[in-house]
Amino acid sequence: MQQYRNDYSEGAAPQILNALVATNAEQTPGYGTDGHCARAAELIRAEIGLSDAVVRFVPGGTAANIIAIASLTDEFEGPSAPLTHIP
Repeated sequence: MQQYRNDYSEGAAPQILNALVATNAEQTPGYGTDGHCARAAELIRAEIGLSDAVVRFVPGGTAANIIAIASLTDEFEGPSAPLTHIP
């Protein structure tokens, strides 16, 4: 049985590795501004049925979680870390 815990404890799927090998020599202008991201955004818009949706990419899960929580809560809500006493 395969289990997916997080993006740090597993290897990449063969399809992802093949895509990386196929595009490894490409030079792109930057994350989120290249043709691959533009195509992914088109596919996401088509999947959700919103052709005018704004799609942006972030570099990892932590950043995505912060953006999602911040957009779904008021400024006085959201997660908080417990304070620890530092002598």
